[in-house]
Amino acid sequence: MRKSLFLIPFTLLLSVVMVSAGAAVVEDEQWPRPNEYAQGHHSVILDEQLQSAHSYSYLHGLYRGAERVTGEYICSSANDANCKDSVSYLYNAVLPTCSESLQLDCIESFSSISESGIVENAIFSEYVFKKHPNMFTGSPNIGIPNPGSASIWNLKGTPHPGGNQYGVVVGLSGKIFASNPTDNYQDLDMHLFAVSPHVGNGGNRDINGFANYAECIQRFNPNAYPGCAGGGQYDLGNFRCALQTDTNGDCYLQRPIPANFRFSLTIRLAKEPAGWMHGRMLNPVVSIQEIATGGVRVSIEAGSVKVPTFYYGSQYAQMPSALQDFWNTCMPSGTCAPQGSVWTRIANSNPASALGTERNVQLIPNSYGEAPINLIKVFAPFANDKSAAVPSNWNVRTLSAAEMSKANGCFATGPGIKGIVTTNSTSYSEGPPSFTDGSLNYKVASAHFNPDGTEFKGTYNLVMRSDVARCLYRFSAAPLEARISVVNESGENAVATTVVGEKAGWLSLAAYNFGFSSPQVKVQLTQAAEPTPTPSATAKTVAKKITITCIKGKVTKKVTAVNPKCPTGYKKKG
Repeated sequence: MRKSLFLIPFTLLLSVVMVSAGAAVVEDEQWPRPNEYAQGHHSVILDEQLQSAHSYSYLHGLYRGAERVTGEYICSSANDANCKDSVSYLYNAVLPTCSESLQLDCIESFSSISESGIVENAIFSEYVFKKHPNMFTGSPNIGIPNPGSASIWNLKGTPHPGGNQYGVVVGLSGKIFASNPTDNYQDLDMHLFAVSPHVGNGGNRDINGFANYAECIQRFNPNAYPGCAGGGQYDLGNFRCALQTDTNGDCYLQRPIPANFRFSLTIRLAKEPAGWMHGRMLNPVVSIQEIATGGVRVSIEAGSVKVPTFYYGSQYAQMPSALQDFWNTCMPSGTCAPQGSVWTRIANSNPASALGTERNVQLIPNSYGEAPINLIKVFAPFANDKSAAVPSNWNVRTLSAAEMSKANGCFATGPGIKGIVTTNSTSYSEGPPSFTDGSLNYKVASAHFNPDGTEFKGTYNLVMRSDVARCLYRFSAAPLEARISVVNESGENAVATTVVGEKAGWLSLAAYNFGFSSPQVKVQLTQAAEPTPTPSATAKTVAKKITITCIKGKVTKKVTAVNPKCPTGYKKKG
């Protein structure tokens, strides 16, 4: 079995850099998150990033029983003293490279493809963690993979501004119930970075006492959870790290991904990913192939895209009343970032305070969902409708079980990947497109302008299995027709280039070159009525003639007809 998802190519946006008078060019990938710690300062940051919890491996066991206090424990395996009687296990396994031909849940290969079609196979260099502080032994028999850490690869013929090193993070995460280990949902995420090494401060902990690498520390208190710290992507507003290490505070800086190359990543998995995928890619092609000895091989080839970072920050007292009202409403109720992080920078800050001057807030929500879309609408007018940076990205992930539970049943039912959606918008709808009134709808939101004042242009790509589309519309196997449009906030069709196609069991749709700030992409599928078969001419049934014998005295007469009758005075013989 071999399945492939195709996306129609579109024009890649040019890289944007920030330049200040008399200053050197700053790469957008090195835009540092502002570290504003003054009391009363409030900020919103929307950027695409590898979530810290997905950047390193860990295994936790949830225990309930008389011998040990109920709580969550760090595990070195599913059978160690802390975790052998766990009710369930939480894990994230960053996949290692494949070292054996039959090994599963590992990275098989990584390569680049030039514009002329030249393929360069990357050479594995090293793992970022030499002594992984959270390392564990997996239990593949119950669905917990053997882990590794983020890996560094060399592509000598594919240079970027920081050299020719690339960081790869492929992770499997999920929850396993000990009573029924087959009943689990496993998430897959894949991230690629162009990187260069950065020499740290010579120590393993920063001035606040937290590890600058990911480290989970067990707390043996009732109902306590392991304290996990470190592994972030930035260093207190000084620079941005794509990947942390466990050596002397060193890290790998995030650098621009070359736009004139495509990249291919191939992994081997014990089971095929399920549900829906979303991410930041240019014209991805996804191939899923069964392995004869078990498992599947998943390959993704795609180019990178530029995704705007949005930032707004100000002292509460200097904010417009509309923004003060926003913070005063959501902070006390804890609804500012239902999915994401709310940070406070100073100990005496009171985030829940009704007085904005007593708070210090840094709001960092996920890039997808209604919350970040709404944040763009609220804050963009007060940030001159500009993004702060436009860094390059290459990543894709499956939706979590919680996210898939909100999707239409046609997207969530049955095994295997149902489709993929990619966009370069700062924020976008959570999950697959919603199906409403016969239309597949998808929201996106970004600031209207790039940092240099040029207009930002959006791209949107949707690929889904044709049988999923037919499930939604209850269509037959006849060919599908589709129309894709981008509708702005006034309900008018925005100027956009759209492409539609169906190939090898997959429906591909693309819209690009449309403006912002919060348009909605709408897809309508139709199907021509299947032609009614022309009835063949029905041959007339020719009635069979029969012969009877009629008698009158000694005279006999034979009569042949369809319905023969004897003449008057004659009687039918016999």
